[in-house]
Amino acid sequence: MIRIPSQRVQKFPEFKFPELHWLVQDFFQDLEGKTCTQWLHYLLKGQARDEGFNKLPGNTLDQIFPSTECHTFFLPASEKKQLRHLDELNESELNWEYLKELKDYKSVLERKINKSSVRFKDGVSFLSLLKAIVYFSNAGLFPSVPSMWEGFLEVQIEHSVTEAMGRLKDTVETELDSTDLSHLVSETNTPSPFDIEAKKTFNSIKNRVTANNLLEAEKKKAKEYIRKMLFGIESIINPAESKLGLRLLSTLDQYNTKFLKRIEEAIQTASLKVNAMDQKPEKEKAVPSAVLYASQEGRLRKMKNYFFELLNFKEPLIEKGWEELNAKTLGNHAIEKLSNQESIKLLFETEVKNIHDFAEKTFSTFVLDGKEPLPSDVWEKEKKLALDKVWNFWNSHLKDFKKEDLFDLYTQKAQNLVDQRENHHHEQNHKRSKLFLEGVVSECKRLSSKNRTQIENDMPMEEDQVAERLKTIFQKTKQEFHSKSKPFLKDPLMKEAQSNFDKMLEAVSKEVNDKNVEKTKEVCSSALLRAKSKLYGEGSKYYFAWSFRRFAKGVIMDELSTSIRSPNLKSEVANSFMEKDLGDELRNVGLSIF
Repeated sequence: MIRIPSQRVQKFPEFKFPELHWLVQDFFQDLEGKTCTQWLHYLLKGQARDEGFNKLPGNTLDQIFPSTECHTFFLPASEKKQLRHLDELNESELNWEYLKELKDYKSVLERKINKSSVRFKDGVSFLSLLKAIVYFSNAGLFPSVPSMWEGFLEVQIEHSVTEAMGRLKDTVETELDSTDLSHLVSETNTPSPFDIEAKKTFNSIKNRVTANNLLEAEKKKAKEYIRKMLFGIESIINPAESKLGLRLLSTLDQYNTKFLKRIEEAIQTASLKVNAMDQKPEKEKAVPSAVLYASQEGRLRKMKNYFFELLNFKEPLIEKGWEELNAKTLGNHAIEKLSNQESIKLLFETEVKNIHDFAEKTFSTFVLDGKEPLPSDVWEKEKKLALDKVWNFWNSHLKDFKKEDLFDLYTQKAQNLVDQRENHHHEQNHKRSKLFLEGVVSECKRLSSKNRTQIENDMPMEEDQVAERLKTIFQKTKQEFHSKSKPFLKDPLMKEAQSNFDKMLEAVSKEVNDKNVEKTKEVCSSALLRAKSKLYGEGSKYYFAWSFRRFAKGVIMDELSTSIRSPNLKSEVANSFMEKDLGDELRNVGLSIF
């Protein structure tokens, strides 16, 4: 605070001063509960004015100025390097407490100015102020005008440069904030739905040429603002522009980098959002290859259109961004194709198993559900129906996959399995048919055995009588056989069954005739005993057994002539008797020779 000696005070023009604001920078002391203005008033009251200055109105600053206030500001930065070069710092690098106090003071100052009644209403008021300044300066009571003017100009240069930079930063930061893409992607990094706001944000992105033009325009505006702030004085405009140029070097470079980063972020965000359009088919669900390829091409086409719709400005990086996204998408599509091929393969394998089970079920229904087996001609018809049903099942399940490379391979596998099932059931039907016909033959045999009991009860009989009775029985048996085996009349198995049936009848006929012979032998036992006595000792008289057998048979048949009329029956009885009762005599044949 400057004190003025009383002997140098002279009368000076009257002038009403505005409010005095005492600004203290780098302030961090504890005021012990008082405000900084209270402390200032306390100090002013404790300091007396020089005795010779009593002619001035009042004796303190409080009496010279309508009001006196004090405002303090904290350190603008905390690091030594920053404090040495405050003019090079961005606003974001300044201490937040300093910025807050500066902002609060600006608000106070604006409010005071708006309410203040002090105005230079005319040139006379302004002239009186200049006379007062000159008076104090000439009297040596005020700092010299050149010194004060230079300080004022330095402050004005710093202020104009700072304000110009602030205006440039506000414009560019606002432009950058308008292109913030963070709201387009959720916290889970999942793209949000496209909307008008998203498109507006992308459309506000500036390419590097437009960004440079914007920065150049703002740089020009900053220079124009400095010229206005410095009253057009060329001697101080050049230093101010130099200072502005130094600050702009790093600042414009930083903003260029930020605009480039915005472009890169826009490309990344657009790629992320556009990539969400590449909707995949349902997981692990097979899709026909042609359908998948068409889907991929369509998705890729839509992605490209929307990518360039979002990033609708000229920038070489955008084309490069699409090339990268396109390559990534094609890679994903290749993986998708491989995965789909695996799903198709799994589908074919599943359907091969299914057709095996379906074929088994179908053949079982057609072949095994009936009580009786199917004749071969019926089997062929039913088999054709079964196969048609099986292959309809296969084709209906894989109708969309017939053009796949694997279709023929797995169709052949399915064919092999179906053939196995068909052959298996054909063999089963063949066995059941054979068993059925054997059962028919066995049933006929039981029937014939039941009927022959009546014949055996009437034995012994003449041969023609036995034959006639057997004919009647066999006629009924044949009718039964042909009735039950009629469906198999054209079946290859029928030949074997007929042969077995005929053999069965022959066996029954032989058994009945043998039985009749035995019964006849029992009835003719006395005649046979007589024949045996006649033949006793006769065997040794013969050299050849056949000659003795012929002699013995003649003797036996002579004895049976009175009991049996049928020559054949007599012959059979004679043969049976010789085999069973003349063994000793036959062994003696030829013994007499030795």
